[in-house]
Amino acid sequence: MILFSDMSRASTVHFGSDPPAGRWPGGEPGFDNSAHGQKLRVLIVEDELFVAMHLESVLEEIGFQIAAILSTGESAVKQFPLLRPDVVLMDINLGKGIANSP
Repeated sequence: MILFSDMSRASTVHFGSDPPAGRWPGGEPGFDNSAHGQKLRVLIVEDELFVAMHLESVLEEIGFQIAAILSTGESAVKQFPLLRPDVVLMDINLGKGIANSP
């Protein structure tokens, strides 16, 4: 895991599985700071299989729950109401992109 101590620039980098104490702004990553302390659900929209698998692995390692991995913008728009993720991580260069509807 790579941890940047300042999210705006990579001035200090930590390598390892255990983050240094007090380094995560707003609490531990992947966890809702509400009273329930549930994992945040992430929808990954990525058309490259290995990139999607890597993102899934990294996000799960730091405590996020993966709601789904989808490969098109159309499927993300369609599935969003059903999946109800807390966060959407979407590739901005998805193949052909979302088709325009008449």
